[in-house]
Amino acid sequence: MNVRLALAPLLVGTCLLTLSGCRESPAALSAVLPVVSSSSPATSAELRVSCTPAGISVAGTSVTAGPAGVRLRVSSTAAKGTYVNFAWTGDGGGGDIAPKSATTWTMPAPPGPLRLSCSTGVTESPKTVVTVVDPGGFWRATTLADLGCTGGPVLDWAAGPGRGKTAEAAVKDLVDQMRKSSGGPLATSVTVKRAEVGYPDPASGTWLVSRSGRPHLSVHVTKDKDKDSFAAYANATC
Repeated sequence: MNVRLALAPLLVGTCLLTLSGCRESPAALSAVLPVVSSSSPATSAELRVSCTPAGISVAGTSVTAGPAGVRLRVSSTAAKGTYVNFAWTGDGGGGDIAPKSATTWTMPAPPGPLRLSCSTGVTESPKTVVTVVDPGGFWRATTLADLGCTGGPVLDWAAGPGRGKTAEAAVKDLVDQMRKSSGGPLATSVTVKRAEVGYPDPASGTWLVSRSGRPHLSVHVTKDKDKDSFAAYANATC
């Protein structure tokens, strides 16, 4: 699954990452699919979401965030190539192909409304809105802009992923790759540090690469599920 913070609102056919993925210019929607009513109003730690031939089905009206963020249990009985789209306050969000078998997606959606839809080609279901609640107080409201990193050009195509036994080592490997491929600002000495934003999950987070004490690049880091290592993806310049 591809996820990226502070992105433009998602439309059909857009695959966003953390960070690496496709970034197509979607066509205007010409039709919509219906929303299937939620089967339960209960708040849960993992929200079941399904794309069906009749539209999107969401089994609840709210979901409880954990230290890693929001968990969706996603599946699909809809046509091949159907996307699950998600967006939240602040123009964050993303989307990816809906899996046939139930699969858990974890995303950094903040407390508040989370908008979900399914789409195929130029047809998108109306968005259904669920509420992310955070009784554990895991979400940190500090933003990258607060840390001096305003959104610049996206660089997930430039190099990477960087890899290492620790998150820091993965970020440094990514920087080395970018330095070797193009030099530029990264040819000088840099420092790397985890940005204390969003959720505090140690297996996933945002890091900042700084030059002369100023943030230059944001990096998204995740722990590989099948390996005892981390992967770092260039996000955007500051």
